[in-house]
Amino acid sequence: MGYNTYFSGTLTVTPPLNEHERAYLEDFAGTRQTDPDHGPLVVDKSWSFGGNTPHDGKPEIWCHWVADDDGNLVWDEGEKTYNHDQWLVWIIEHLFGPESRAYVGEHLNNDPRLVHFTHDHVVDGIVEARGEDFDDMWRIKAVHNVVKVQHPEIVYPD
Repeated sequence: MGYNTYFSGTLTVTPPLNEHERAYLEDFAGTRQTDPDHGPLVVDKSWSFGGNTPHDGKPEIWCHWVADDDGNLVWDEGEKTYNHDQWLVWIIEHLFGPESRAYVGEHLNNDPRLVHFTHDHVVDGIVEARGEDFDDMWRIKAVHNVVKVQHPEIVYPD
């Protein structure tokens, strides 16, 4: 058993992710991120890796960020989404943002699509989050690749 959180909204990526980046992210999100015997950027949806420990400093075993048809970031609607904000930081720092060039460069042999990554993306926007508990609501806010989690403040009038 686990806990479900539901997300709504789109994070704008400027410039939008290209077709190689979008396809790679789709496969990355579908790959269990626990096998240290494969490169950290190897993707294969058919693999069934054991264990529940994320590999290579990844926040969780599943990344639930995918790209929409316009090259922006959205939730993949997967169940049991944990550390969604930390995954956003990870994919900006390791895949798409300006600082990702060295990391991807070290792992180009993990997937042929990686050579088409441009490393020039900026992520902005807000994604609303709602957990199973009625008072579990928050949002992920990205401004120029800086990611923050915001919780609402409820104030009752006098």
